[in-house]
Amino acid sequence: MTSVVSKLILILVIYLECGVECTSKYEVGVTENIPGVIPRLCLSLGELSCTENGDTFESAVYEYEGIPCYPPGVVSTCEERLNVANEVWKGTAPFCHPSETACEDASMDEVLTSRCDGRDGTCCWTGLPERRLCYPRDGEDPVDVPHINTGLECAMCDVFGFICDVTTELEPDQLFLDGDHARCLPPSPVRLKDRHSHHLSVISYNVYEIPYPVGQFGQRERVCRIPNRLFEEHPEVDVIIFQEVFLGGCGYEFGVSLRDLLAANGFLYTTATVGDPPELYLRPYNGGIFIASKWQILSENSTVFSPVGPSDDIYLAKGVAYATIEKSFQGRSKVYHIFGTHLQYTPLGEAHTMFDVMRVLQVQEMAQFIVEQNIPKSEPVIVGGDFNADTYNNMYHEHRDEIFEILGARMPNIIGNWYTTYDSDLIPGIFVGAEREWIDYVLTLKDHQQPSSSNLRSFRLPGTGVFIDDDDHSELYKDSKIDYVDTWKTFEQFVDEGICKNIGVSNFNIKQLERLRSVARHPIAVNQVELHPYLPQKKLVDYCKSHNIALTAYSPFCAPGRGWLTDDTKPGLLQDPAVLAIAAKHKKTAGQVLLRYHIQRDIVVIPKSSNEKRIKENFEVFDFDLSGEELTKLGGMNKNYRSYLLFKGHPMYPFDDDEE
Repeated sequence: MTSVVSKLILILVIYLECGVECTSKYEVGVTENIPGVIPRLCLSLGELSCTENGDTFESAVYEYEGIPCYPPGVVSTCEERLNVANEVWKGTAPFCHPSETACEDASMDEVLTSRCDGRDGTCCWTGLPERRLCYPRDGEDPVDVPHINTGLECAMCDVFGFICDVTTELEPDQLFLDGDHARCLPPSPVRLKDRHSHHLSVISYNVYEIPYPVGQFGQRERVCRIPNRLFEEHPEVDVIIFQEVFLGGCGYEFGVSLRDLLAANGFLYTTATVGDPPELYLRPYNGGIFIASKWQILSENSTVFSPVGPSDDIYLAKGVAYATIEKSFQGRSKVYHIFGTHLQYTPLGEAHTMFDVMRVLQVQEMAQFIVEQNIPKSEPVIVGGDFNADTYNNMYHEHRDEIFEILGARMPNIIGNWYTTYDSDLIPGIFVGAEREWIDYVLTLKDHQQPSSSNLRSFRLPGTGVFIDDDDHSELYKDSKIDYVDTWKTFEQFVDEGICKNIGVSNFNIKQLERLRSVARHPIAVNQVELHPYLPQKKLVDYCKSHNIALTAYSPFCAPGRGWLTDDTKPGLLQDPAVLAIAAKHKKTAGQVLLRYHIQRDIVVIPKSSNEKRIKENFEVFDFDLSGEELTKLGGMNKNYRSYLLFKGHPMYPFDDDEE
């Protein structure tokens, strides 16, 4: 299964040795160059990078040690604001949305309103980027104002599958996400089923957690929902072999982990994560593999694979987790030996041959590791995980069989629906499989005690799919009470306070723009939407231009790099004969023609690429012009093809009004 490796953004903080009155300076916007990964350079946004932290902007450069920064990238030097004794930030917890009168309510004076400071771990949750700095008034003691949760704050709990607690006091040792305002309790534990000690139910579950911290886009929320939904569907499970739990899942920055939620449901025993802590420079991320058990783990061990193929896996400490588990029920007990793994994956579009070799080498290491545990032949051994060797496709049976032979493993009979491993209707996501495949297994080793009967079945949990997914793509959003007008009013406060100069929106249709304009005190500066010849959105473009709203076009090439697309489902805009004919005439690439199409229509265009050659080509669009006839040709290719249909089911979903 695919894993994505980040480009590590390096924030340099320079501490100066000076007196009490001196503040520190730091630089924002430098990107570390990881070997084998094309760097994204200088991601700072200039002055905003400093002021959003409440600090002072000092200077900016467009080159850092000779490295050019692609616009709008710069390296900003910031000077930290001098802290004053007794100052208090209101709204620095993960869930924070202080009111306009937060300082006044506490009988304090407001010193500063700021966006969140990500450098000290107190950043507010994405979407509520605000905090207020308050200072005690002379002769008055600050007031501790109790807060009653609002529907907005409780909606945050709902996103994680948690319960919003409207009380103000909780026991100190109670498991919860404790923000400045919202308190989110995990759902009630599921009643699990126990069966006799000679029956063992093992689940292999690839969580698909990206190994690096990211903004809110569904990953953490989805991971939070997994435990309870898994136990609701399979209350009889005894052991779970997890893969790709790189960060610990759920609210890792809040002190709540996937393991906490497992424990709340009676899975009190877990092994350490393979490769944790990771080797910072060679393999910066752990292997994401651990074993969770309802029954006591008597002993555990692990190993990290040495061989790894040229892919994102080089940054992951993948390997094998091992646990000796004793299941006890009604006075009887039995020992089981559980191994969990995650083998080398084959990158999209790459030939399998080289990576088959890597998997074979890894399995040889795993087989040796199993031998070294000196497990009695009379005790059962179970091996599970993501093998990345397909059973569904006959082309790969030989490779799968080679892996099984090295391990001496037997695969139980497959029962149930094969199609749960693939769904072309899933919400788009970089991890959605493009083919039907069966690459996850729970096996038994033939040289050890065999079960009298066993079977293997796949399943998909509702509401825990890739990113923010559920069966009809709407469960998470259908009851949302968040109104974009309220968000806009907060943006306007930023303008009033000088935090930013211009504010805009994204993915708004004409009706939504009309509604917003009717209440807006500050003009809508920009509307960022998907635009390309297959989705020209002429009415929306004309409306925005007539009301002086700038347009920014994202996905100008129809986002051909989406990992879930196959050759049959790719839009093919870059290969469209009409586009290629125009490109040939001007001796340009299809991509350059599409960028020029937007530029000549006075539309800002933001192509995305991680390829250095194509990034340079994207700037070489100012030395030619498209004729009026060519612009008309490109503008007449409408297919109403939308690359991204995220958040369908939201009460304010904007794309139902697409033009025909």
